[in-house]
Amino acid sequence: MDPLEDFRKAIEASEKFGSYFRQQIEAFNKHFERLQEQFVQIGKSFEKLPDSMAQLADHGWYTTLVMTPGQTNYLANEIYKKHWRKVDNNMMELLQRDLNRIKRTLIERHPNRAKILRSAFKNHLRKDYNSSIPLFLTQADGICFESIKTKLYSTENKGVPKISKIIKELPPGSFSSLMLGPLLKQRLITATEIKRDDFSGTLNRHDIFHGISLDYGSKVNSFKSISWIQYISESLSKFFKKE
Repeated sequence: MDPLEDFRKAIEASEKFGSYFRQQIEAFNKHFERLQEQFVQIGKSFEKLPDSMAQLADHGWYTTLVMTPGQTNYLANEIYKKHWRKVDNNMMELLQRDLNRIKRTLIERHPNRAKILRSAFKNHLRKDYNSSIPLFLTQADGICFESIKTKLYSTENKGVPKISKIIKELPPGSFSSLMLGPLLKQRLITATEIKRDDFSGTLNRHDIFHGISLDYGSKVNSFKSISWIQYISESLSKFFKKE
């Protein structure tokens, strides 16, 4: 064999390998840049999340841990645009798809409340919303007290929710404190008589329990009460241990 021909072929093979290697490096760099952009977007989504969760809570909606930050921020933006019906429909659709899991998880997590919870979901499915809503609201209170020995709807001086003291003991900036942020202040569901006028909507625990509200029994309010009880149960079970 001709040594020069072998050398030429070796050079060509080396050049081809070098070209292939450069292409792979370029592809990797582009992929890494896309990943960096995605991480930046994820970071921005998490930055917006506390305000977005607060906006939803002010209108009676509470996120689930299966919702992405992007979904939560999107719905909060729709609230900002005053597209309330769109937000309601989106949340009801999301909860309807997840309804069986929510019911099963609540009963498994709180077996002592199984009979009442089954009645609440049965009334919801029968469209007896006047009955389902008070059951969900009261059981959310019971679950909270059972979990952290604090009444969910109780407030202290200046209307600060008692539960806020416990939440503030969580590590600042942690995921747990972020997820429980909506409980630091009174919202639509939890607003006392003094704060009631700060929120529009008919799903208010005080008005319902004291017989003031007579038009609360709607499908959207029943779904809101489901989002409320699943949020309380899910959050407290994940971020607090029973004594």
